Amino acid sequence: GFLCFQPHPNATDVRERPGDGASRYFHFGSFNAAQKISEKTIELWASVLKAVPSSKLIIKSIHFNDPKARQVFGDKLRHKGIDPKRIIVMPPSVSKEEHFEAYSQIDIHLDTFPYNGTTTTCEALWQGVPTITLSGDNHRSRVGASILHHAGLDDWIASSEDEYVSIAVDKAKDLEALMTLRGGMRQRMSKSSLMDAKGMVSALEQAFDTMINEKSASQQK
Repeated sequence: GFLCFQPHPNATDVRERPGDGASRYFHFGSFNAAQKISEKTIELWASVLKAVPSSKLIIKSIHFNDPKARQVFGDKLRHKGIDPKRIIVMPPSVSKEEHFEAYSQIDIHLDTFPYNGTTTTCEALWQGVPTITLSGDNHRSRVGASILHHAGLDDWIASSEDEYVSIAVDKAKDLEALMTLRGGMRQRMSKSSLMDAKGMVSALEQAFDTMINEKSASQQK
């Protein structure tokens, strides 16, 4: 992988997602910066919400503190056939602890495209919330795939828009599997290369040595 994740010291404990019995809504969510929510992202999210009728979307970004921004976002989804009542806008957190606690309201995190989340995806995973990502053909659209791959979550990586939606539908059907994944996510991450700082530094040192040796060898020719 290209990065190493260190959890925030104020990260709260992983919580079981509170429900309300058989009538509970399934909560998709995205805490990525609003600037990353492209028209393609909105299309994908609308398709997911249509495919999972018993779901709502929770979004959280400081940008949505502006009523006009909330209205514009809501209108775009409404034009895609999504009832505004299915959109929940969380206010900006007053503390890091409150921010991390907010992940307890989400079942599945939805990545943005073509600009994926990075820190947000890692934080969501650390709080027990898996992310669905659509893999593209450049760095900004493959960050999600890289993070999920190194966390052993390749089945959450979509290679097409249709697959993005189908993954959402399939994963939302199995709440028991989601709860199991949620409870073991921190252990999964801790054992992965995502948090192997020593391993990354060692690999980086080896890469530097290789470059220096190759440069020296070319200068001697």
